[in-house]
Amino acid sequence: MEDGDSVSSSEAPGAEDAVPRKKLSLQERLALAASKNSRKDDVKDGKENKEVKGPRDAKDAGLGAETAKSEFSLPADYKSLEHDALLALVERSAQVVGDLKRTNQQLARKVDDLRRERAPKRSVTPIGSDEALRRKLEEKELQIKELLEEGSKLSMKEVNLTQTIKKMKQKELDLEEDLARAEREVGSLQARVAELEAEVGGFKHNERSIKEDRLGYEGLQKKFEKVQKERDAAMDELKELKMRRLDVQVATLQKQLETELKNGARLQERLDKTAEEFSLYKEDARNQISQLTYKLERERARYNELSEENAAEIKRLENKMEAFRLLSESVDKNTDTAGVTDASSVSVDLIQAQYTQAQENWKLIESSYLKKISSLENDVEVLKQKDIASSRKIKTMQSDLKSRAAEISELLENESALRAELEATKNQLEIAENDLETAKQGQDALRKDYEVEKANLERKIQALEEEKNRLANINKLRIDTQASSQQATQPQTGFYLNEFNSSSSLNHYRTQRSVSLVSADNIALGESSTTPRPGAFAGVSSRGQSQSSFFGSSLHHSQSSSMLDTIDDPLTTEEDIFPASSPISGYRARGGPGLSHMASTEDLGTPHSSTIGGMGSSNVNGGSNIQLMGKLSSRIRRLELEILGLKDEIAELNAQKQEAANEIVQLVRENGQTKEYKEKLASLEEEHAALTSSYETTLQLLGQKSERCNELQADVDDLKDLMRSQVQELVSLQEKLAASN
Repeated sequence: MEDGDSVSSSEAPGAEDAVPRKKLSLQERLALAASKNSRKDDVKDGKENKEVKGPRDAKDAGLGAETAKSEFSLPADYKSLEHDALLALVERSAQVVGDLKRTNQQLARKVDDLRRERAPKRSVTPIGSDEALRRKLEEKELQIKELLEEGSKLSMKEVNLTQTIKKMKQKELDLEEDLARAEREVGSLQARVAELEAEVGGFKHNERSIKEDRLGYEGLQKKFEKVQKERDAAMDELKELKMRRLDVQVATLQKQLETELKNGARLQERLDKTAEEFSLYKEDARNQISQLTYKLERERARYNELSEENAAEIKRLENKMEAFRLLSESVDKNTDTAGVTDASSVSVDLIQAQYTQAQENWKLIESSYLKKISSLENDVEVLKQKDIASSRKIKTMQSDLKSRAAEISELLENESALRAELEATKNQLEIAENDLETAKQGQDALRKDYEVEKANLERKIQALEEEKNRLANINKLRIDTQASSQQATQPQTGFYLNEFNSSSSLNHYRTQRSVSLVSADNIALGESSTTPRPGAFAGVSSRGQSQSSFFGSSLHHSQSSSMLDTIDDPLTTEEDIFPASSPISGYRARGGPGLSHMASTEDLGTPHSSTIGGMGSSNVNGGSNIQLMGKLSSRIRRLELEILGLKDEIAELNAQKQEAANEIVQLVRENGQTKEYKEKLASLEEEHAALTSSYETTLQLLGQKSERCNELQADVDDLKDLMRSQVQELVSLQEKLAASN
């Protein structure tokens, strides 16, 4: 009953094109059927009651089995279901819709049977059977209440299924958006293909330039071969000339070789001797430096000892002079000794003056010699440091020279290896260019196939559009004939189906832009989700209204609500609105013949059967359209995969080309580095020669300084002897003075 109400509500816009009429609720349809059946003949009612008693029990059993089924509901995660699960869900919903329709038919038949049983028998009803009729009426009222409760349950199921259909339609719209997005992606891929074609054009230009370079290289190669041939001819002539003069040159060269060998041996001997002399001279210089250092330390020690002795002697003389001074002061001033005292005082003053002058001279000499000694020590230390630094520099320069020679040999080997790799890379580049040419040819062939396939598909789509228009015209004529037939006859039941395949309902479905959403709390008893409630002016509840209007003669009709929105696209067909994956198309594919059969068994006398039976051709066309779209999408995916493969090949070729260019640049850099290393080697050799000459000059300066040090040492010895003689003279004078005193 739920699906019947929803389908009947969607059929209303197609019928309103011919005759505008209101849609009846479940209670009003039941009341209308009861009022019509009450006017039938009593004898016919009695016969029908006897005939219906048998199958009614079976209907009650079937109804109980149908209501015992679990309610079907849409899962919460239906949007994340896969394609197979979604198809299974659609089949399940279609099966539930068919079961509900069969349940509605059984309930309608049962209601008709109850109405016929409830109809009063005017001619044969005895007077004493009122009580039995009342009991029967109460039983029938109870049965009717149960049926109404079952109808309300089925209405709730209808609401759930309607929401399911809406969700399915929303899912279908999402799929259409995905299809449009895929088309946009195809457009972007086509633009990318155009860009790749432009890049291929650039590659062709580069290929032409490479071909020109190759032609130039071939020309140069030919010129080089020509020059090589001329050189070979000249060399042959030269060899002939050399052969003629060979004997004379061999003898002269033999003599020159012998002389050169002798000179080389002599020079080698001189070199060895010079090296030995240099090493010996170096050892002698080192020994001399050590000896001079030892002498300097020894003389310094002796100087310290003499300084201490001189200081002690000076103190002793000072003490002695002080004693003499005190002695001279204590001597009496006698006349007989006046002359002697004056002479001794004069001599003492003279000795004191000489002593002070000698002390000052000694200090000056000592300070000057200390300065000279310190300067000589500094010079020796500087020379030692220079010697050490020079030896270190020589060692480092020798090690650097060896390392640079090894690096130069390694670089030469690398250069030869890189030249071989460059030749191999050139060969690989030629192979890659050939592969690129074949890939371009394959791409052109694929592009041509794509254009041909696209033209074929456009022709097929145009033919399908024409077929769709033709079917739409046929359906429009069919709906017009149906509407004219419905004007003459009233329908015997309210469970009518929606003609989704009619062009008028589809046009109405496209033009309606507002959606009337009715919640489950606002649905009255016997109403569907798309049926609005009657007006509230009656002042009674829906339950009371259903009881009071069950046997009433006046019926309240309600307007049908507008259908759901859809995209107002002129290319949108019925298969686009209800595809094969939606529950409506599945219901049409399976429920068409069954509904036609049901309509014939009910003997409705309406053109629904012919209309529903006509859905086969459109359904077949819809299937073919879907298959065509599937083939088109698979072809597009295949072309996309081929385009991606071509992109990968082009990227690989570009990477190989870039690697070859990088290797060429690396070879050029390494060649430049080799030249730089050669220049550095020459500069290091020059530095080595300069350091050698500076080392020799340093050794010469060291010899001069050592000679100067020896001279200074002799001067120091002379001064020491002089000081010793002066001190001895002073001591002898003091002893003489003491003796005279």
